[in-house]
Amino acid sequence: MSIDQVIKNSIKDIIRLFVSKDYDTLSRKYLPKERDINDFVRSLNEFLEFGDHEGIVSMPADEEFNKMDIIEISNPTRAVREFSVIFDLWIDGLKSDLTLECDVEFYSDTNTKVYLYDLHVL
Repeated sequence: MSIDQVIKNSIKDIIRLFVSKDYDTLSRKYLPKERDINDFVRSLNEFLEFGDHEGIVSMPADEEFNKMDIIEISNPTRAVREFSVIFDLWIDGLKSDLTLECDVEFYSDTNTKVYLYDLHVL
């Protein structure tokens, strides 16, 4: 499987976990130890509460995952290859301004780590 496909599958899984509000699994699988899942949940809730975006996180169509920004870091420091991934969350079936950022560390074909980095309005 290509690194792009591994990244897309991981982002799909992250979005599924946001949709199902399975924050424990999201934290366990994708959060670095120094981060707190409550920061991400708070960002999401503030976006929904204070904006004109009332609703729930929804799963976008598969083709939307082909449009995510995958940026390779030119001088990786932790892995063989590193990437920053940017993907807009969907709320009630519509693309929103709430942006998910993830870090990807590629160590080998069988060892890739994806971490939640930020959730913010872009």
